[in-house]
Amino acid sequence: MDYRNSKWANDILKLQQDNGSWGYFHSLSYPVSNQPITTEQALRRLKILGYTKEDKPIKKAMNYLQNCLSGKEKILDRVEKLHNWKIFTELMFSTWLKIYTIENKLSNVIINKWSTIINRSFESGQYNNTTYISVYEEEFGIKPRGGRLIDFVSFYQISLLSNKLDKSIEPLFLKYVLEHDQGIYYVYGSKLLSIRKLFKSKYTN
Repeated sequence: MDYRNSKWANDILKLQQDNGSWGYFHSLSYPVSNQPITTEQALRRLKILGYTKEDKPIKKAMNYLQNCLSGKEKILDRVEKLHNWKIFTELMFSTWLKIYTIENKLSNVIINKWSTIINRSFESGQYNNTTYISVYEEEFGIKPRGGRLIDFVSFYQISLLSNKLDKSIEPLFLKYVLEHDQGIYYVYGSKLLSIRKLFKSKYTN
């Protein structure tokens, strides 16, 4: 069934602004009364409803993300001082560009930085935090700061690195993610292996 012309989609599309955004990008800390969703919430829901990079609203949104990544546009969200905000926002923009297209040159620069960091962090056969910090600093010129950058197991890095890691590193990375005690930030807050075991025991007994 095609949901692109559904009421759900139309309710989202009518909120899209002229610059391609839906107001705030990541946070509703300062919600605008007539903008009940963020840009990334809109992009996530439109993806689920079947929208692709070929659809005009997505092309408009991708142009907005490109402009944010290049510095031509500024998002409305407050600067989160806990993180290195520039690195974190580049990560967010690149992730959503990657979700819709693998052909964006600016996002591929960020993808290459993160794939280098993760590949080298696992090259010994297991995760090495000292290597992670060292290579991160090589790539970004600063040590990681903030929860989503110190701990890379989040929606953004995992989405960004899909099909981008060395084949020998992929299973090591997946194992690390599955065994991560805090789950995947922005997705699920507990160890994924525990959920796997729960479902296995529930449906095999």
